[in-house]
Amino acid sequence: MQSNILFIDDDAAVLDALKWTFSDEPYECFTCKTAGEALSLIAEMDFAVVVSDQRMPEMSGVDFLEEIKRQRPATIRILMTAYQEMNLILKAVNKGHIYNLIFKPWDEVELKGIIKTAVEDYTLRNGWSVSKQVISDVDQLIQLNQSLEQKNQYLMTRLQQAQKMEALGNLSSGIAHDFNNILFAINGILKLALVDKSLQTKMHKHLSMALEAATRAKDLVSQILSFSSTSEKNGTPVKLGPLVKEVLEFIKAAQPPDIEIHQDITVGDEKVQLEITKVYQILMNLCSNAFEAMKSSGGIVRISLSRTQIDQPEQVEQMKLLPGDYFCLTVSDNGHGIDEASMQRIFDPYFTTKRENGGTGLGLALSSQIVQDHGGRIAVESVINKGASFTVYLPLIAENQE
Repeated sequence: MQSNILFIDDDAAVLDALKWTFSDEPYECFTCKTAGEALSLIAEMDFAVVVSDQRMPEMSGVDFLEEIKRQRPATIRILMTAYQEMNLILKAVNKGHIYNLIFKPWDEVELKGIIKTAVEDYTLRNGWSVSKQVISDVDQLIQLNQSLEQKNQYLMTRLQQAQKMEALGNLSSGIAHDFNNILFAINGILKLALVDKSLQTKMHKHLSMALEAATRAKDLVSQILSFSSTSEKNGTPVKLGPLVKEVLEFIKAAQPPDIEIHQDITVGDEKVQLEITKVYQILMNLCSNAFEAMKSSGGIVRISLSRTQIDQPEQVEQMKLLPGDYFCLTVSDNGHGIDEASMQRIFDPYFTTKRENGGTGLGLALSSQIVQDHGGRIAVESVINKGASFTVYLPLIAENQE
């Protein structure tokens, strides 16, 4: 009887690596990116072993394994973590009654040995016999060859996908450059036409609408070029608090009448290494999305800026940030929220839920790229019909770094 193994990690690359590692083993491997998804799957089928990462978007790995212990006490529970902290280990043993710990980065031979022993223990505990099948050298070579062929096919598929994305990026960049030249001419001609005082009012209105549309197209091209660009612009040290207040003044001038903006800026003269225009881009994009989420019902957009310290191993693992001091810029709304399927793709280029309203799917992707390029991260939380919250973490500049 084939044993079911479940791996839970919010990093798709880690799950791919685990599935690849066990592709030649006699187990049926399943993967989930969230604790909620995993609990739903566990409610439907039995698993011999569940391996959970400590860093989880909905709950910690220890709390998740404790819930597994309550629902499926026979299932063997293994915790995976990047930090060998005694407090975490004791907590895992006491709360989750874990069978073993796996530390990242793992050793493939050791990992397979841990899983193999766990599966055998599970079968013995549940009254099954562990079969010892004698395999000839020829059979072993055949199985090894099949495994290598599968892994080679997997790598070729991933390489082809990466090449397609690179080609798409190059194509988009080339088209955007050519289109930008065309728009330059269109914008110039429309501006010249609008200067003509002999134009009728109706014609002037139509030309103004055409210029507005051409300007939006120019902005879209700029986003595509920015996303496709590989240049590294670190910017100069700027005081983020005053700059955020400045950006908010512009945003308030364009906010819908049925939406309020509440701000809470608690930082002083602390600085971040970032271009001023990038700060405008990030904050205006997040606020624009918040306005869009509440356009039918109105509501409140809350914007806060504070500083926080990431120094505990669990924080570093959960946030996927280097230890240090960070700005914490949060934009939250009480709109319709984001469904789980969209949450998985929210930072993908060209993914949008606002296509009918002119959404391009580049805003969040570009904002995320900017933040990551500067050593930060954007975290998202959402509850359907209650709203969403985007938190931008950006590293502070130490005084001796200026």
